[in-house]
Amino acid sequence: MRHPLWGRNQETYGEDPLLSGTLAQSFVRGLQGDDPRYLRANAGCKHFDVHGGPEDIPVSRFSFDAKVKMRDWRMTFLPQFKMCVDAGSYSLMCSYNRINGIPACANKELLTDITRDEWGFHGYIVSDASAISNIKERHHYTNSTVATVVAAIKAGTNLELGSTYYTKQLDAMQQGDG
Repeated sequence: MRHPLWGRNQETYGEDPLLSGTLAQSFVRGLQGDDPRYLRANAGCKHFDVHGGPEDIPVSRFSFDAKVKMRDWRMTFLPQFKMCVDAGSYSLMCSYNRINGIPACANKELLTDITRDEWGFHGYIVSDASAISNIKERHHYTNSTVATVVAAIKAGTNLELGSTYYTKQLDAMQQGDG
């Protein structure tokens, strides 16, 4: 969180990546427990990533495009999520916004290249509520429901929360797009 006008400050541990990551690790370990086989609960970390700016200024968080340089992304926005993954979280929630023009839930660089390939994350990625439909309806990144589903799945989003786009998975496979 970088801006007090964001409007959802209660959903974050603050703006310091190390403090946020340390608190996230404690939260993950406390919620999930230390049994090697069974979780008490799954601690999911959100909003992944570069989410948060003034609420509806200049646009809504549902269509916001976060312009971030790689250095800033790596030093400010990713470390706390890496710490969350290192603590053993089994889920991450991709955010509503775009990152440098690509919706977070359709961002292969974020969800696959960094999270899975670089960090070794083996859990699942779930969209924020209606973040999948926002790829088409608010970001205008895709032009059909099927194309939206294909983009999100290929990027690494495993589950959808809050809309029905993922019911089109079979259609995408039948069309040869998945």
